[in-house]
Amino acid sequence: MVKTPVKTEYYRLRAAGYHAGHALSAARTNARWQALESAGLVEWRVIPDEMADLSWLDQPEFSRQRQSEIDRANRLGCWGIAGHYRTEPGGKWLVGDSVWGFIGDDWQNSGYDPDIKAETISRLVDDLRARCPRCRH
Repeated sequence: MVKTPVKTEYYRLRAAGYHAGHALSAARTNARWQALESAGLVEWRVIPDEMADLSWLDQPEFSRQRQSEIDRANRLGCWGIAGHYRTEPGGKWLVGDSVWGFIGDDWQNSGYDPDIKAETISRLVDDLRARCPRCRH
């Protein structure tokens, strides 16, 4: 059996607990992202969240873990993840999508990364179409 990058990523995501449909969609998005990244049109950034809001920990259902999560945030930091794109190599980077408030590397396999990548790709495609006179019809 030939393992393609999409299949390999699909199996990795299934093992991480993704449902089949979401794993396949995310695997396809990741493959497309890698191709666009190689072309210099998209990039992934993990950015310190200097305005992190941990007020959600004040809710009663988090009372048992509140202090341990605050300690973890102080130790590992809070982060945002963002997809950036540009319509030509060497051009200005634009934000495609982002989400903030992760403690440490909690964003990994959170399900947000493929969604941000998909939205960023969608914005790139929309911007490219808007620049193309034939594509606007």
